[in-house]
Amino acid sequence: MKLAKWDDGYVLEQDPRREDPLNYYMRPNDWDTAIGWEVEPLVQEHSARQVSIRIYEKHLPQEAGLDPHERQQMYQRVLPALLKRHRKWQHVTLHSTHLPEVLHDGALAAAFSAAGFIPGTSATPYEQTWTKA
Repeated sequence: MKLAKWDDGYVLEQDPRREDPLNYYMRPNDWDTAIGWEVEPLVQEHSARQVSIRIYEKHLPQEAGLDPHERQQMYQRVLPALLKRHRKWQHVTLHSTHLPEVLHDGALAAAFSAAGFIPGTSATPYEQTWTKA
């Protein structure tokens, strides 16, 4: 099931059978480019109010292989698409070793703000929490 699509061909997909709880950022029908996004609690993202989001552990090498611009673009696309789809979310924690890099220009923070979230404190530089205002 396609959740979002961008002009350069990238899509955000989800397994319609729900056997796999990941959301995939990828080129259409090119599973070799897929980077899985995990939302916890697994398979409860539609009803959960508090979620944690991270790249699926087995796909961390694919994420690391992106150049910084591609990585930042992926985060700036996927997270707003997920926020738009899951309006019940009240508390979102994002985990990534690349978080300082993707937050650097402020675009991701602006996307959360546009969705009605304010930033909270974080325990490490590799996680950031936002709460619905």
